[in-house]
Amino acid sequence: MPAPARADRLLAAGIVRFDLDGERSRVLIHATSSVHPIETAAPITGWLDVSLVEDGSVDLTAPVAARVQVPLQGLRSGNPLIDREADRRLDTRRHPTVSGELRSLEPGPAGGWRGRGDLTLHGITAPIEGTLRVDRRDDELGLTGSTTLLVTDFDVQPPSLLLVKVHPTVRVDLDAVARLAPGPRDGGT
Repeated sequence: MPAPARADRLLAAGIVRFDLDGERSRVLIHATSSVHPIETAAPITGWLDVSLVEDGSVDLTAPVAARVQVPLQGLRSGNPLIDREADRRLDTRRHPTVSGELRSLEPGPAGGWRGRGDLTLHGITAPIEGTLRVDRRDDELGLTGSTTLLVTDFDVQPPSLLLVKVHPTVRVDLDAVARLAPGPRDGGT
């Protein structure tokens, strides 16, 4: 009989931390322009604190917390002119990352969850809302989600070059894997 997953041994411990796997986790950014769609992806790092219920699944009715970061300087659309202008308008030298904090989850559409938190972009923090699905796989969580934001809410004017005007509404999709964090919660075994 295989040994129980480490997460199963933590049920009595209450809140459990999962760290995002930076090599398997990313955000996909979908923008539109007057000419064509613009898509790019970036790695995402961070952590998620959740409670587990007796069967080992995640109890998303209990308090949750999460913090994520996305580096901006690696975002590339495939159009060097748009990329340069986006770097300039996002001021990536002064604000090299976007960070997000999850504050709460409540039941959402189609068996998923609606998450609420704060997003800091371009030095401005604003409330954000989106959908999230969490799937448990042994000592890992699969996280997928989506939100839509208006970049002008963060004092960012979208790039506009010659005939190409980028629209201010952006959809951000999450595709992440979080691993159970090693640590003192169970002696690190």
